[in-house]
Amino acid sequence: MNKIFGIKYRQEGQQYISMVLPMKYIIENSTVLIYGEDEEYGYQRAPKKSHYAKIAKQLLEVQGRSVSPNSIILGMNEEDFEKKMYIRDCRDYDNQSLLELTFGHDSDLKFRIIDGQHRIKGFAEAIKKCGDNHARRAELENFCVNVIIMLLDKAHRLPEVYAFSDINSKAKPLKMDLTILAEYQYLLKEQPEEINSENFLATRVIMLLNQGEKCRYWTNGIIIDVNASARVGCIGFKSFLESIFPVCRNKLENFGQENLPENFKEKCRALYGLADEIYFQLAECWNLVFEKWQITREQWLIEGDENVLTYYNKDYYLQRTMGAFAINKLICESIRDRGSIDQFKEIIALCDLTITDWRVDGRFAGISSLSGASKIKEAIMSGYHAKHNIDIAGDTGNPDADMESIAGRKE
Repeated sequence: MNKIFGIKYRQEGQQYISMVLPMKYIIENSTVLIYGEDEEYGYQRAPKKSHYAKIAKQLLEVQGRSVSPNSIILGMNEEDFEKKMYIRDCRDYDNQSLLELTFGHDSDLKFRIIDGQHRIKGFAEAIKKCGDNHARRAELENFCVNVIIMLLDKAHRLPEVYAFSDINSKAKPLKMDLTILAEYQYLLKEQPEEINSENFLATRVIMLLNQGEKCRYWTNGIIIDVNASARVGCIGFKSFLESIFPVCRNKLENFGQENLPENFKEKCRALYGLADEIYFQLAECWNLVFEKWQITREQWLIEGDENVLTYYNKDYYLQRTMGAFAINKLICESIRDRGSIDQFKEIIALCDLTITDWRVDGRFAGISSLSGASKIKEAIMSGYHAKHNIDIAGDTGNPDADMESIAGRKE
């Protein structure tokens, strides 16, 4: 295939080119940006072997009836695309252009796979396993699929992450922790004027807490790199992020979004200052929690070539999703209602829960999700309620709704 035709168009100012390409070319000229694998722009999970192996098996078993109607979405910097493919002719028609292209010779330039990594990997595996079946190998190598190429400014690649997030969050039950982490990294690199201050602030707080300087018990306790082989951490990044959204939202509201500087560096400096304040409060509160319930244990885990220090104990709910939501909600309510963490300190001091209650096979066994977190919160507050003669029915009566209103959205 020496000559290719494509249609170039725009959506909301973003340029795309739609064309048909053979799988062999796509396999040889594309790559996935994996988060954490020495890739500063990584934002995806590593491909799942069971997924692409199943695709490969189907391609080899169901010959003559293989279909792949959905478009593969690729990304490339616009200046690189002009080296990767030469535009021989361009004819403009209203809001689109018909392009005639030929392949360039720069094999080092790769398209970035935004959507379709398992399909591409599945075809690659199937081609490898064709053995002496040269006819089937040729069929798979020449299998043509529609490809949409997203053209990006080299200095502004964040739309690629947003495209990945939009495609996968709507079409698949995808955990979005990596896209939030990637967004944070891209913002620091590209420094745009418009940012999601709440996400940025909460992510910064997690980064600080996970270092364990002010509260050693959270050292590497939050799963930042989901591609790491050891999966160090006891609670997912997104779960913890949502549990501290109320604290961050409250801090931003008190500071005033309108008071954040427009310049990125100045805005970043202001958000870092707010993050430090939140971090110090969270660390102080969680230190009280761990003094009350001494369930942590120091251990070293091997992650790649490194020994990683941790203190969490997965045998207890305290640092897992339900415990984190319950504790962080109480911290938020104390700050919001009293302007300090004094109320939280009293709640913890008066709580009569024991270490045994926190065990995964203890008092809270069998409960889960946000509803479970609400029940744990009520149990923690029982001593405080008794002392102050407060009716326990202080929430709406719908635990899920109460927690969702605090968290902003469910997991």
